[in-house]
Formats: sequence, structure tokens, C-alpha cells
Amino acid sequence: MSKPVRSQKEFDESTRKEIVRKIWAQVFGIFIRKAREESLLPLAAIASLACMRVPEWLAMEAGDVPDPAELNYIAAVLGLSPEKRAVAARLCSGAWKD
Repeated sequence: MSKPVRSQKEFDESTRKEIVRKIWAQVFGIFIRKAREESLLPLAAIASLACMRVPEWLAMEAGDVPDPAELNYIAAVLGLSPEKRAVAARLCSGAWKD
């Protein structure tokens, strides 16, 4: 037996905000993974350049958003253009808690 799907109206505001935040975090993680893959550098090298351990980097790709102060550094390590940095910031800002 399957559970019925709830409509958006059934969620309280804090639950809705948390769901939206998690979606933004997932999108941010996918964006970061794609940028890493496009860089052609090995995962361990990228993580090291970002002063992170591989598990920390993978957690970010899985949806753990970095501190805002770290975002520019991560973008620089990935060699993101100013336009892609702006996209990363927008995605990440949607994932940060209010």
C-alpha cells in the first residue's frame, strides 16, 4: 500500500521552507559536481586545493552547502567564470537557512 501524496497546502510554512531549501541544496550540489567534472582535475586534487577532505567535498556535492565565506574560494578553485560564480551564489543562497 502506498502513501497518498500530500498537496503543498498540507505543509506548514516551516516544512515548506525546509523542503525548498533542500531542493536548492541538491541543485547546488549537482552544479558543483558538474563544475568539478568539467575542470578535468581529480577529485582529490580539487578537494585539496579547496582545503577540504574528499568526504567534505562529496558531502557538498550531495547537498551540504558551504559557508558563504567559502563560496568564492571554491568557485576560484573550480575556475568558474564570473557568470558561473553568480549562478553558484544564487543556487547556494537558496539553500542557506533564513
